[in-house]
Amino acid sequence: QKSGLAHVNLGAVYQQQAQDEAAIAEYKKAIDVQPTLLDGYFSLGMLYEKQGKLDDAYEMYKEVERINPAYYAIYNNLASIEVQRGNVPEAEAHYKEAIALNPYYADAHFNLGAIYFSAHRLQEAAKEFEIASSVEGDKVTTLHSLLDIYTQLNDMPQTVHTLKRIIAIDPTDALANNLLDSLKKSGVTK
Repeated sequence: QKSGLAHVNLGAVYQQQAQDEAAIAEYKKAIDVQPTLLDGYFSLGMLYEKQGKLDDAYEMYKEVERINPAYYAIYNNLASIEVQRGNVPEAEAHYKEAIALNPYYADAHFNLGAIYFSAHRLQEAAKEFEIASSVEGDKVTTLHSLLDIYTQLNDMPQTVHTLKRIIAIDPTDALANNLLDSLKKSGVTK
């Protein structure tokens, strides 16, 4: 008899080959063989979410939470479902739970920042994006989100600083270079 993890690994192979039903069967076998194996529920939930079966995915994620409430990443997944359902306050609560369990969880900070950004809570969004950037190192996508916020806030020092951070990572970034050139021509910066 295979271990639960062996079924999860086989399910992942099936999933990579776009054989979702075979993957689901293996993930379910993993859960049957080893009912407390988080990977079985987590993998099944991820696949259900990918398929748009949000209720099924949510049920799998809640099972992970039941087995190990300290598993911080699951709250990011629960929040993702809530965002897709349009339940932003619940998503925000889940992201905050993930951060409370692991303050260095960059994905949760980024996703919480995205919620704040969508709600035009720009100062809060900037704070979360800055934390995500400080935890994981500067990433162009995070910095572009910050750039958008700082330009909307008309915060020129932060805008220029963020542009320079983007260019330091990707010297060919057209948006950052064009905007910085424009600011230099207008005399906002050197």
